[in-house]
Amino acid sequence: MKKALICLLCAVLLSGLFACGTEKDPTAAEKTDEPTAEQTTEEPPAATDAPAFSESDARPLTFAEDADTLWIARGTTLLLYPEGEGILTLHKNNYQQHLNITERDGTFLAEIQMYRTPFDSEPAYCFPAGELQLFTDGNAVRIKVTEDPLGIFADEDADGAILEKSDYKPHRFIFANSGNTPDQPNTEWGVHFKNGRQTFLVDENAAFYGAVRMPDGTDHACAFMSNLSAFTIVEERDGAAELLFYGRSERVGYRQCNVQMKIRPIYDPYDLCGDESLELYRDEEHLDELRYMNGQNLDTVTLRLLRDGWTDKTDELQTIDRSLVGWFALFRKEGQAVLIFYELDFTPYGDEAFPIGFVQYAADGTVVEWSGVKPIDHRIADAYTVTEGSAFHDVVGWGGAIFNEDDFIYFLDDGRIAVQTVWHENRHEDCEFHIYRIIP
Repeated sequence: MKKALICLLCAVLLSGLFACGTEKDPTAAEKTDEPTAEQTTEEPPAATDAPAFSESDARPLTFAEDADTLWIARGTTLLLYPEGEGILTLHKNNYQQHLNITERDGTFLAEIQMYRTPFDSEPAYCFPAGELQLFTDGNAVRIKVTEDPLGIFADEDADGAILEKSDYKPHRFIFANSGNTPDQPNTEWGVHFKNGRQTFLVDENAAFYGAVRMPDGTDHACAFMSNLSAFTIVEERDGAAELLFYGRSERVGYRQCNVQMKIRPIYDPYDLCGDESLELYRDEEHLDELRYMNGQNLDTVTLRLLRDGWTDKTDELQTIDRSLVGWFALFRKEGQAVLIFYELDFTPYGDEAFPIGFVQYAADGTVVEWSGVKPIDHRIADAYTVTEGSAFHDVVGWGGAIFNEDDFIYFLDDGRIAVQTVWHENRHEDCEFHIYRIIP
């Protein structure tokens, strides 16, 4: 699943709220001697006050003694996995930053992983974020920041933070490190830097590229990368990479995030932003093209499609799968189909539907164009078998969209869709998996 609900998911993740088994926050967990997080609705309690810490009983935290533990306080979490790696999630003002940590010679090295596209399973760029010492008295962990070259820990007031040990075990979510760049292929975005506006392009694979005008007036080609909560601008040259900018995403409206991103700078060595946040806006010169429909008024999009010879066949969804009704619109023309996933913007003047993803299929079922919800390999769906306590997104990773709270849809790359209900309150309930053909 991706930008179809990226803003909603990020709002959930970045506010520290999570539901076991169906959301993406790596801070979710499973409890000792209890069913796994996919099998239970029980959640780790959120600590509201900093726990007490006994300096006289303190010792260095180590993976050798403390692996497979979870520590938490006010949204900040520390997960130590049995394999000898961990994730530190720093939380401030309803936003989170995720850092991967490894142990070395009594200290913990923190690293930030960035992804080239929203769907990559492996990072394209990693950079050190600093060093920590972690101490425990058995019931709590105290963080001591020893190196903070980018100012990330200072920005989060992490030094001296105390986290309480949880009865829950750290749980891995396959979505935890997905990127958050716009998954709207072949669109242009204006980026407003201190030294002027530049244009960035989301290419056909949803990678984000552009140029940055440096203080000396030269333009440097770069890549815009992301993870769930942060963004980087990276100059890649001669097999090396230089970090030009690092910032944390700021919340814009759920609908607005289809056309705008706002990033508060944390590390800006070339003063690209000055005192302002970095803002990106999708180009408005091509709104009559399908690829730019996300975030527009659905009625406007419908009128444009009808003008261009498409026929509204949304009523057909009633016979395909009734759960799709009220969430999707279907149009046909000369054997082709456009299936639009939309949401509601609740305004003072009434609810207004707006697209957040679509796929256009050719008459033979191949994908002509998509945005917001990336079609996945149909062979993965054909090979899938429903198993108790699991769901299709556990197999495929990112590539679908959530609608109606518990329903998932996956656009396949052969003119079909897959639909599955995954009950967030009880994953053991019936999770039937159905594949329907959109192109006859």
